[in-house]
Amino acid sequence: LTFLQDSDEDVRNAAGRSLSSTLGENSLIDHNVMPHLPLMELEVTYKRVGERHHGSDLTLCLLSSILSECRDAPSKVDLALTEFSYSERCQDVSNLLNLSSKRKIFEAEDSNPFSEPLVTCQLSASILGQSSLRVCNKEMLDVMEELTSKCSVIVGTIKARASEKVGYDKDVAHNLTWSNEIFPSFHGLLLGSIVSVYLGCRSPDTIVNDARDLLSALGENGQRSVHPCILEALLVLSSASAGNDSTKDGLFKACFLVPSVCMPSSL
Repeated sequence: LTFLQDSDEDVRNAAGRSLSSTLGENSLIDHNVMPHLPLMELEVTYKRVGERHHGSDLTLCLLSSILSECRDAPSKVDLALTEFSYSERCQDVSNLLNLSSKRKIFEAEDSNPFSEPLVTCQLSASILGQSSLRVCNKEMLDVMEELTSKCSVIVGTIKARASEKVGYDKDVAHNLTWSNEIFPSFHGLLLGSIVSVYLGCRSPDTIVNDARDLLSALGENGQRSVHPCILEALLVLSSASAGNDSTKDGLFKACFLVPSVCMPSSL
């Protein structure tokens, strides 16, 4: 599954052929257009892996994959806030062209343009949501704690900005939830936190209350300014609890890139 998003075309092709042979006649892969891979194919694969290899090892692997995609989220928020500080303080629009900035004039090229963090996180979360595992070992609990802690940091940052900044709900340009650098990893952390609470992480009330406090600080107008996908995940997290069916259903709905073919029939 990791090789399907590898930067090397030969590796992706080999992984696609392996996946195709595993799925047999039901495969949707067209080898004439490789290395393209239908998202539905990925979801079917994740589901089958979950059915064949369910247990603590797979759960830990999927939790770790979400964390791996989102680990640098707090540092991205710090960089964005530094960028925002220049333009937020600027009184004369004509001076915006001459702002000092830590950002490079020529951005570094993406090391792997075939990597899809949003897809990885949502496929992993959707399989974890279908897990019947309720006993978590220390290694799993540690990963869950790191996921919820990183999520809590970003939630707290947004709450502070919403509480302190005048006109926060009208300033979309400086809204962290709409930043293309932050959105994938923050959304992944929210999904990872929902899954962690659902599976029984340590101190679940901390992250759940943090989500509630943020929604309260935003108010009705502020919530309208939040990216709708982030808002939906926040709403699910704010009422999440271990083993709760509503939490699971909300998690599935928050995985907006996952085709409905593998979702529970009630959805």
